[in-house]
Amino acid sequence: YLDLGKLAELDTKHQLPKGWFGFDLAAYYRQMLEQQGSGLTGANPLLQGLNFTDPTTLKQYITLERQADTTQDGQTIAVFKTTLDLAGLFNSEAFQTLMRQQMQQQMQQNGSSTLSQADFDQAMQLIQTMLKDLTIEMTQSIGTDDHYTHQITISVNWPLDVNAIASMSGSPSKVKQPPVNIQFDLQADLSQFNAAPAITAPDNATIIPPDQLNNLNQYFNIPGLPA
Repeated sequence: YLDLGKLAELDTKHQLPKGWFGFDLAAYYRQMLEQQGSGLTGANPLLQGLNFTDPTTLKQYITLERQADTTQDGQTIAVFKTTLDLAGLFNSEAFQTLMRQQMQQQMQQNGSSTLSQADFDQAMQLIQTMLKDLTIEMTQSIGTDDHYTHQITISVNWPLDVNAIASMSGSPSKVKQPPVNIQFDLQADLSQFNAAPAITAPDNATIIPPDQLNNLNQYFNIPGLPA
């Protein structure tokens, strides 16, 4: 449950709603798992075309390795490290073909002219420049006895060449800008298993059904938020 009252007070355009909103995330993810293999990948042309259910495709962009075991409370903990190669994914011919199809369809729906090869190449080159050195690493620590996940870490390192990006976007700066490096690290330690506290719904809360979580704009009415 989220109380948007305080956040709405900061919205000078008065576009955010006030009050409590509830999201049944457990039911949402359960629904996604039930659709896995039948409708989940088929619902998104990008996922369907790249075939992320194929191990041969996955190993091109996702590296999974087992690191040295650790111990916790007398139990052996297996540590798995996952590295995502988003730059490689965006550089792949399959992804670029699918992106072009999606952009063409979007332009046709908006009544725009057909996307030229030069415009598409420029857009893809800009994306590739932005993601050139982006690295995303995740680790998952799993108990070999209880099979529970005891720790999850996520590390994102994203150096950006703002001058190259500005130049490619058609608005180069006369003054050279310093490099930008975005870093994000998250560590979650899990210990209280099967002991979820009881949650009481706030009065007058708006509960958003699981099948509506992909269409939040009907509730929030925020310009730019996908319908």
